[in-house]
Amino acid sequence: MNKTSKTIAVLLALCVAAMAQRPQVIVGVIGEEPPKFKALNSLGKVLTEALVNGGEYEALERTGAILALLGKEHGYQRSGAVADAQIRELGGQLGADYVCIVESEKVTDTDYLLSARLVGVVTGGISRMGSTYSKLANVNDLRAVSDSLTCKLLGYGTSCKEGGGQQKASGSKGGSNILTDSRGGQQYKTVKIGNQTWMAENLNYAASGSKCYDNNPANCEKFGRLYNWYTAKEACPSGWHLPSYDEWNLLAEALGGGEAAGKKLKAKSLNGTDDYGFSALPGGNGYLSGNFHGIGVNCLWWSATENGSNYAWHRDTDYYRIDLGRRVNQKAYLFSVRCIQD
Repeated sequence: MNKTSKTIAVLLALCVAAMAQRPQVIVGVIGEEPPKFKALNSLGKVLTEALVNGGEYEALERTGAILALLGKEHGYQRSGAVADAQIRELGGQLGADYVCIVESEKVTDTDYLLSARLVGVVTGGISRMGSTYSKLANVNDLRAVSDSLTCKLLGYGTSCKEGGGQQKASGSKGGSNILTDSRGGQQYKTVKIGNQTWMAENLNYAASGSKCYDNNPANCEKFGRLYNWYTAKEACPSGWHLPSYDEWNLLAEALGGGEAAGKKLKAKSLNGTDDYGFSALPGGNGYLSGNFHGIGVNCLWWSATENGSNYAWHRDTDYYRIDLGRRVNQKAYLFSVRCIQD
């Protein structure tokens, strides 16, 4: 073997050794998909390739296995149904260092919310997370989703170069777009109702003092974070703010009055009609004692309007009601936040 051949052999050996040292990642995509296009399995393969192309991970070909396990155990339930501990357990069973789980949830007649978590099997932490919207209609849609999620999870890809990969999702009566929060890349669906533009999801910015319901990060992914009034006043991204009592009233008036506004704002899964794409979800609330109450049933949002030094107005509805209530409560309580555009 000549000197050149030996050098090449050594370089190849070093490359193989470097590859072997990379953490191994598996990808599983679960949830809802278009009835005429089996998008989830294909998306898993496309996203696996994109994650590996960054050079940080090595693919462990277990995508089909983890998809089958999650599908069997969780029945393709709603987004947020698979707990981090279960993901880590499955990753350990399959011999992976990291597991990337993408959960797909249908949010309009044609649009899907894709929420991704990259979970460390050994460390137990959510290393990175991100979400994006897509119609999942064809291969080009899958590539766009993969590129957007790769940008959010690993920080590279065409979407990062173009400023965050914002995509549009179609709405109902109000029409909708996507807001990307510059403080961390979190994306929110937005909707125009009357002359106002609202976030169509609860705020999920990790401001100091905010909490996830039951201190479970999966609840933040699904329902957003809970904030006391003081934090809520400052938590909205640039160009947006916590709506005042009067701004909430204008929203109710645009829907025909507060008596039936709750039903029109609630997501269909919350016994609502979601006529305008507001998609209200029941994030519950937190108390001074540290306890939590009402997730899956109650929607409570702060307004920016005070009622004395220790109290402020909030708006609420729940699974059983059709109205949009207006009440006063202690500023120290933890409620959800919906931001409105300046």
